[in-house]
Amino acid sequence: MQFNEFREFFATFQEANTEDKIELYCSTVNLTEEQYMQLLRTFPPSDIRKLEKALY
Repeated sequence: MQFNEFREFFATFQEANTEDKIELYCSTVNLTEEQYMQLLRTFPPSDIRKLEKALY
């Protein structure tokens, strides 16, 4: 994903509730590995299991 597009996406991701973050994380395509990592760094640690379940 291009830098400016990712900045907008990232702002949306940060404002989203946990369920919406999971949906965004799982359904967004064309992110780089670094962009996925950036999203994970802002994901609530207490809800990481929910994300793991959604990915599998």
